[in-house]
Amino acid sequence: MRNHSDLLVIGSGIIGLATAFLAHEQGRSVRVIDSDDRPVGSSIQNFGHACFTGQADLIQGVADRAGRAG
Repeated sequence: MRNHSDLLVIGSGIIGLATAFLAHEQGRSVRVIDSDDRPVGSSIQNFGHACFTGQADLIQGVADRAGRAG
């Protein structure tokens, strides 16, 4: 195991995991840490709802791939 990472994400909610995914896709080494071993935070309190809208920005490709994955 490597002793360092390019990015450390604190929290495995929808925003933390999206950030980790994008960084990984860019070739960065990423670690995600969370204080719980199951979903209990605000993402689950919001029913895990993630709304990907058509936006013309850097993240648009991620939203496009997410739409095709389901």
